[in-house]
Amino acid sequence: MGEASRPRFHAWEYFDLDGYLRASNPVAAAVLRVAKALGFLASAAMTLPAALFHPILAPLGLAVIGLALWADARRYGVWHGDCPRCGQEVWIAAKRHGTKAFACHICRDRLLLKSGRLTPF
Repeated sequence: MGEASRPRFHAWEYFDLDGYLRASNPVAAAVLRVAKALGFLASAAMTLPAALFHPILAPLGLAVIGLALWADARRYGVWHGDCPRCGQEVWIAAKRHGTKAFACHICRDRLLLKSGRLTPF
């Protein structure tokens, strides 16, 4: 076991649905969030008249809209650091603050990301 390494946080990187690491920027992230909000509001406005005539269609429509927004969600924030055991670079999708446990993809050692440090679990 090695000494705990100091990973780096990249706020505008994310993993897409296929698991590939992608980079973005603050402007693109803001545009995406605004577009999603406007799309949701427009969909909700189209679903509202259906609720007046058929009360079962409206909740189903909103559920489909919610699932579509959730499935395309990007969770920004990727930590880059070296595994304390094998020394290979690991990428962890996590928030800037908080704790996350995960396994190294090379040596399968359990690691803990806490307070900006990678330590064996």
